Amino acid sequence: MSYHIPFLFQRSSAVEKKAGTDSQGIMKKVFYIGSLCGGIMGVVIALSMDLLLGGAVGSGWREAVAHDLGALFGRTFDQNSFFVLSLVVVVVGLIGAFGAFMGGICAVMVARLLSFLTKDE
Repeated sequence: MSYHIPFLFQRSSAVEKKAGTDSQGIMKKVFYIGSLCGGIMGVVIALSMDLLLGGAVGSGWREAVAHDLGALFGRTFDQNSFFVLSLVVVVVGLIGAFGAFMGGICAVMVARLLSFLTKDE
């Protein structure tokens, strides 16, 4: 019984191997650019939500973190305390990291789609 290897993993000549590594290098650059854009957009959107909607909704990131810490530990925390501000930085950093990951994945997907659409075969 023979197993068919998908066409993405087949390479028959040295020219195709070089083209494959060049393609991987391009996809790596695309992933990095998408990650950078996604991370920046994630942080900007998180901070703009705090600035624009904080007063309308009733609380921003500092108030939410202070409230959650109060519920977790059973005591009140000041919104301007170092502990609350450091956790706000951690939360916004996690949002930025998730945005970077999703931006990288979406950029690679778009680049692969465009490379399939513009193939000369």
